[in-house]
Amino acid sequence: WRHASSGEGFRITIDTERVYAGRHSLRIDFAGTHNVNLGQPTQIMRVAPGGRYRLTGQWAADELGTRSGVLVELATVDAQPAARVQTEARRGSWDWAPIDLQLDVPDTGLLLVLRVRRAATNAIDRHLAGTLWLDDFALTRLP
Repeated sequence: WRHASSGEGFRITIDTERVYAGRHSLRIDFAGTHNVNLGQPTQIMRVAPGGRYRLTGQWAADELGTRSGVLVELATVDAQPAARVQTEARRGSWDWAPIDLQLDVPDTGLLLVLRVRRAATNAIDRHLAGTLWLDDFALTRLP
């Protein structure tokens, strides 16, 4: 994962206590003090043009408090037209839940980006609070 370790209203760390598989997960803590416009952490992956890909992973949350929610997105970086799929934006608390996204990469696409997103909002509950965990991600090419 590529990310800044912190920003206005959030901090990204490795967690060894709440883990789905392996020895650690990625943890994002939101302070509840800022209207976070999040586009990280990210992972950029090289793919074969014209292929169909499946992204799987797990995520969990504790008291994500904002109406706009947080989502995981998989998108082409360099293809025209661009291709993009994403989870539903989620909020609240949930135990480990699967992420399963499929994306058709255009013939001009060589790179995919995986990222966590949350758009800033003008809603009254715009200050994002809570914790998000990400773990056990894999990208596979489908036949």
